[in-house]
Amino acid sequence: MTLVLKSLQSNVRFNLRAFRKDIQVLRDIMDIEHLAVGVICIDNKLMRRLNAAYRRKDYPTDVLSFPFREGKQPAEAPAVAFADDCDLGDVYLSIPYIRDGCKASRTSLSRTLPAVVTHGFCHLLGYDHTTEAEFVRMHKEESRILDEFSKRVGRQYRTLASVTGDH
Repeated sequence: MTLVLKSLQSNVRFNLRAFRKDIQVLRDIMDIEHLAVGVICIDNKLMRRLNAAYRRKDYPTDVLSFPFREGKQPAEAPAVAFADDCDLGDVYLSIPYIRDGCKASRTSLSRTLPAVVTHGFCHLLGYDHTTEAEFVRMHKEESRILDEFSKRVGRQYRTLASVTGDH
């Protein structure tokens, strides 16, 4: 199914073609390649507005996910019964925010983006991290995905929480 990958920011240059390939590998691992998904790269200003509008937090963040289906339990990708069921949702990434985090943690943007997308895709599938139990469950799933991703691309990747120390 369709992957829409757009960069609406011009502050940070990065290899969009390589990023698309990474996303396609992640979609295959997560068994969501049959679902339409959007990954939109934006700047801190737009991320701050989205975060304020949807989460009532007036500051930018690294990733926001907007699932097509709300309120579902963490699970495998949904089965598609109708053409309208093919949309998983959209993930918005603040590339300047992520880049700044990379500088602080001494990692590269290209090594961090797969972890951030994995985190966003897990949210689209119903995972969350508002409680410690939810965090543990989501972190375990992200680790599983990124371990497989590491094997397929031949480089080691860690979860977003492992890179940033946040959760």
